[in-house]
Amino acid sequence: MLATSSNIRWGNNVNGSLQQTTPYTNGWQGNGHTGIGRGRYGGNPVDFVNGQIDDVRFYNIALDYTAVNTLFGSALASSSSLTVQVDEAGPSISPLLYGLMFEDISHSGDGGLYAELIRNRILKDNASAPDYWSLVTSSGAAGTIALDTTNPANTIALTTSLKLQITTVASGQRVGVANAGYWGIPVRPNTTYQASFYAVASADFSGPLTIGIESNDGSTVYASAKVSAISTTWDQYSVTLTTGNVTTSSTNRFVISASHTGTVWFTLVSLFPPTWANRPNGLRPDLMQLLRNTHAKFLRFPGGNYLEGNTLADYFPWKNRLVISRSVPATT
Repeated sequence: MLATSSNIRWGNNVNGSLQQTTPYTNGWQGNGHTGIGRGRYGGNPVDFVNGQIDDVRFYNIALDYTAVNTLFGSALASSSSLTVQVDEAGPSISPLLYGLMFEDISHSGDGGLYAELIRNRILKDNASAPDYWSLVTSSGAAGTIALDTTNPANTIALTTSLKLQITTVASGQRVGVANAGYWGIPVRPNTTYQASFYAVASADFSGPLTIGIESNDGSTVYASAKVSAISTTWDQYSVTLTTGNVTTSSTNRFVISASHTGTVWFTLVSLFPPTWANRPNGLRPDLMQLLRNTHAKFLRFPGGNYLEGNTLADYFPWKNRLVISRSVPATT
């Protein structure tokens, strides 16, 4: 902790140099045990240092920046030196030891390597609201959307659906649901997209549904297709969406809409652009080509802290993913 004449600030120093400070204006008194080399999450020790701690010092005063630099300088004066001989070869390393590790954080999987464009496709990102989904209505039309767990497509993974109730819609109008994907739905010229979804309709809904990729304001439709009718029992529906000679853009959304009153439930809504090796449910070709160009000899999957979790209760149950997606529980 660093102190000045007017306030108290938390300070972070690396090798004697101040990196960052944060004001701390509330009263504070340390209590309990001092932990060195690990963090704490949910009241439990986590993130242990994988290394050796050389030196730990405690002072009964708050040190200012000058004192920290002075102490660090004196430590350097008494430390050993390190010589690096850059003109000499080191030990031989087997080429089999160069590889890749996949850790699903910061959208490296969903929204990254995985080509799926729909975000929150099985409606489980937030149990209280349909995150990344919105209601689309023409002027004068009306409807609502909400999460629904009372009418599941199955009891394994697809236990939550998006309920669309269309209450008012005249000829030429529409009511529907939209998904903006991960930072917008990317549109490219002369490109074919594969769209699919599970749906069930109330008995008073007569269809059809219109599926499309359009600009965020709805003024430009880049590709669209229709599903003529929706069953009163859960079923999967698929369409192909193909763009013309359009300008590449990302400020777009995916929309499913109707022009008739009634109720429709949706889940596992999916939109795929072309994938690596044209594999269904596949990966992004551009990123896969970059990975292939590394000539890696192995892939560690899964890996990193995402695999182990902060506690045993929230580790990533990766073995549950080795089955078809419609029967796999979502990762939280």
